[in-house]
Amino acid sequence: MPETIQSLSRGLRVLTLINQRGAVSLADLHHATGFSRPAILRLLATLEAEGFIRRWLDDGLYRVNTLSPGNNRNIAWLTLVADTIGPSLSDLTDQIGWPVDVAVLDGDKMTLCETTRRQSQYPVDLITSGYQVHLLQSAVGRAYLSFIGKDDRTALLGRLSRSTDPYDALARDREKVEAIVEEVRSLGYATRSVGYSAQNTTYAGSMRAIAVPVYQDGTVAACLSVAWTATYMDAETFAAKHLATVHATAREASHVMESARAKTLSEAHQPTSGPS
Repeated sequence: MPETIQSLSRGLRVLTLINQRGAVSLADLHHATGFSRPAILRLLATLEAEGFIRRWLDDGLYRVNTLSPGNNRNIAWLTLVADTIGPSLSDLTDQIGWPVDVAVLDGDKMTLCETTRRQSQYPVDLITSGYQVHLLQSAVGRAYLSFIGKDDRTALLGRLSRSTDPYDALARDREKVEAIVEEVRSLGYATRSVGYSAQNTTYAGSMRAIAVPVYQDGTVAACLSVAWTATYMDAETFAAKHLATVHATAREASHVMESARAKTLSEAHQPTSGPS
């Protein structure tokens, strides 16, 4: 019987555990395998460098990378966006200090895919992936509504106008909504409604945010936002200082998403070789 490679065997065991459990910590892997923590860290670093796993920003747990080589499965959109854009968010927070979120449309709300709130040097609410905010009140929601096509916006507003949620009531005032859309498109960014918070969090009502769209093939795929405390500065001053950097990150994220999509389509259409 051919001799096995122990390091490869250990790496595959770690990868299998991550795949089976969905999200794991270093401690989880140590307890499950009995491998030393330094050895596991080396295996994780190798798997991450090769694109098989990724350590998420919002909770620090390791997950299988949906963009891993040869992965052509149907993947949840939220996870795909997080894997694709995550590194860009981290770079932006390193540049400006404040936390960055990315969210996508999920039904009639925006759902957070990934966030750098644990990475940020400033104290803010530590919301995590899956957190939902309202379209007409949040910065990401207003950015999404403002930069999608008119027909799509009309359809969304129609659904929201029938909602019983008080935060959706604004949808019934089309004139006011159109004024918001016009202002957002003119400024190039959206802001959250003053005092808005989807949940009663520590900094509820005292946070400010600006958001911009992330495109994929000309369509708004997600929205990227930066949040800060109101005592730091107002939105206009913050945008004057940081908007160019935020837009640059959004363009980079768009490029990465389009490249990932092109690669996925290319792999999906590659012929499989039959038996020789």
